[in-house]
Amino acid sequence: MQIITRDLSCLPRSPRFSDRACVLDIATEGRYWRTSRLVSVSVIYQAEDRMLEKTYLSEKEADEYDILYSLSRLLPEMTPLYTFNGTSFDLPHLARKFTAYRLPDPVTGREHVDLYLALRPLDPVLPLESHRLADYFSLLSAPGAVPGGDNGTKALKAAADRTDSILKSDTPSAPELDDAVMALQTTVGGTGSTSEAYTSSVPEADDAVMALQATVLLDLLDFFRGNLTAGPGEIRDDSLLIPLKPELPLPLSLSLADGPFSLAVSPEGAVLTARLFDGKLRRYYTNVEDYDYLPLEGYAVHHAVSAYVGKSRKEKAVRENCFTLVSCTEALVTNGAALQKYAASALAFLLSKQ
Repeated sequence: MQIITRDLSCLPRSPRFSDRACVLDIATEGRYWRTSRLVSVSVIYQAEDRMLEKTYLSEKEADEYDILYSLSRLLPEMTPLYTFNGTSFDLPHLARKFTAYRLPDPVTGREHVDLYLALRPLDPVLPLESHRLADYFSLLSAPGAVPGGDNGTKALKAAADRTDSILKSDTPSAPELDDAVMALQTTVGGTGSTSEAYTSSVPEADDAVMALQATVLLDLLDFFRGNLTAGPGEIRDDSLLIPLKPELPLPLSLSLADGPFSLAVSPEGAVLTARLFDGKLRRYYTNVEDYDYLPLEGYAVHHAVSAYVGKSRKEKAVRENCFTLVSCTEALVTNGAALQKYAASALAFLLSKQ
């Protein structure tokens, strides 16, 4: 078995990625666990003040046991586990392997965030060609994204070159030596032959690195689900402008327009523009199936109310007309809590587009 350790400390990641969290990614020869051997397992985790990626590479058939044994010692201290498509592949595959080798199972029943599933609600607002991990990474590597400018591959190369230059220096200082030693350290258990290496050659970001950077998109999802502060607003022409401040920095820039709303998002914050209709705002409901639209009144009402309205005066609500009207008064424009509630409903509407 070979172990390769890389220092990823320079890479951006979500503040939600706690000191005990880790990214897990496996590669196998095939899909079926019984006949498919583990080729590699990558784990990204925090080690003191550094973010490290440890990759276990299988060089012969017997190495599979050593990899699993090492994971059974490393993973129990880490939570949550972040994967991409780990629900249907990585975790079940590993769990069956641990059982077959009669090793403690460190993945079953753990707090787990599957980025493939967790990021799907962002479909309506992200310009993605597909739901491959590489597409999320490309989006975050574009100009204007937090991982962007440099892009992840260049950042990885810079970190590796920094440590490589320290090791080759004729007279490195004590702190520099400590940095180099920390980058080279690996801790592994098991039986059999093991070789360890620190690599300074990083031709491209692997799946685990791309998953690590994709965690920042969970901060964007939190924003669209209303984790923000708002206001004060400003009435300009026939619109209300609401400045929004997310709880965590946003990972990229977006510009969206849908119905009466437009939204400009940047890493520094966002501005929501809501169109006024005769001095009123539209507050949309996302549980459309519970509402009927009243054409004469020009708004939607819940089934509990529309049950008392004649069939000729109502119709089944759809996403575009499932709203009520809210007066845009000075009290609303200056009330941060009220604006936050209204902005959350507008963002939910933008996120509900199919």
